[in-house]
Amino acid sequence: MFDVVAQGEGPLFMDPDADKAREFFRHKNRALVSKVMTVKEAVEKFVHDGEYLAIGGFGANRIPTAVCHEILRQKRKNMIFAGHTSTHDFQILAAGGF
Repeated sequence: MFDVVAQGEGPLFMDPDADKAREFFRHKNRALVSKVMTVKEAVEKFVHDGEYLAIGGFGANRIPTAVCHEILRQKRKNMIFAGHTSTHDFQILAAGGF
């Protein structure tokens, strides 16, 4: 048996109920629709104040630099940040008052 050392707070990203997931995908639109959008549109649609932001990449390699800059342009605030060996991505966000 494991002891819970730390526990998160707030709502889950998605309900873990498998039956609810099956129901969602049963009625999901299967039409081929273009999802191509600008970085500005993507941040407007998917990145909101107070959310948990996780960024991949390694150091300065393969990080979404343009997305970090756009998050700052749109003045997103009160976000929790996690990154793998966060250096340049976190520095961009911290310097911009993230």
